[in-house]
Amino acid sequence: MDVGKMAEDLLKMRLDYLRAVDNGDIARLARGELFVLNFLEERGGSAYPGEISEAMQVSTARVAAILRSMKNKGWIERHTDESDSRYISVTITVRGKEEFAEKSLEALSKMREILDFLGEEDSAELLRIQKRIIDEYKHKY
Repeated sequence: MDVGKMAEDLLKMRLDYLRAVDNGDIARLARGELFVLNFLEERGGSAYPGEISEAMQVSTARVAAILRSMKNKGWIERHTDESDSRYISVTITVRGKEEFAEKSLEALSKMREILDFLGEEDSAELLRIQKRIIDEYKHKY
């Protein structure tokens, strides 16, 4: 077993997958604006930029740029914290919720397509392997 060659093949397949199947839709759910919309939804609709930065594992400057873009699109609002005016909280808007719901449905549809193509047995195996990888790397990083 040539692990080096297998690693190269896996990397190439992952890149091919992103180009052929994903077109960026699913990847966007894991980073950038859609990540923030998801994060806000999971947090009950609001969070602090520092919390978003930590969750995304990116700089606060990067988060500030993302939030600026999202505010311009009407997806979020910024509010001064009532208990401490030095802090600004970010809240998802109705428009932001609608955008996230639409993109989530598109991504789920794409996932269903893939699972239908694979069939029940291969789908279960794919999920088992993906979960194993995620569980392993959650502990490492």
